[in-house]
Amino acid sequence: MYDKNQKVLNEYLDVFEKLSKKYKLKIIDDVNVLSKINFDNSPIMKEYVVLHFMECLSNRGYVLLVFDKENLVFRGCVQKGPFKSEVLGNCYLAIPPNTYYVEYCETHPLYRGQRIYPWVLYEVCKKLNGHDIYIATDLENISSQRGIEKCGFFIKEIVIVLKFLFITKILHRVNYFGESLLIQD
Repeated sequence: MYDKNQKVLNEYLDVFEKLSKKYKLKIIDDVNVLSKINFDNSPIMKEYVVLHFMECLSNRGYVLLVFDKENLVFRGCVQKGPFKSEVLGNCYLAIPPNTYYVEYCETHPLYRGQRIYPWVLYEVCKKLNGHDIYIATDLENISSQRGIEKCGFFIKEIVIVLKFLFITKILHRVNYFGESLLIQD
């Protein structure tokens, strides 16, 4: 499936199998299904996130939810290209057609450190097998970067945007060897 980090990925396959037995991963592709879920007691599903997820679904994307019984422990979404994802200000990542971009991922603080994030990313990669998948994380978010690499992603490009002394975004890719995706409007 992946070449550069296959060894790292193999070390985690047993962990991913155990997680799939312990938690329920829902990959949602229908706005109606998402609108029926009650997120009132979830600290990781704010109103703006739900609205973004609704928009993602209306654009042929997916919403990723992991539950521990009724408790939401992870959320994220997968957007289908073409579209532009804002990095900072007027800088965007141009996601090409027929590729996917994983974003808005967050694990509930009480469930962090269990490798839920890399497990979900691994399941997304299995579902979208054969498609290029992008994911970005802030430069200082080391735990997110480690989670991304555990499921087989590797760093394609480091994008540094300097604006008011903020340094943001490392771009991670799977099997992409093309031009930079960073554009400015």
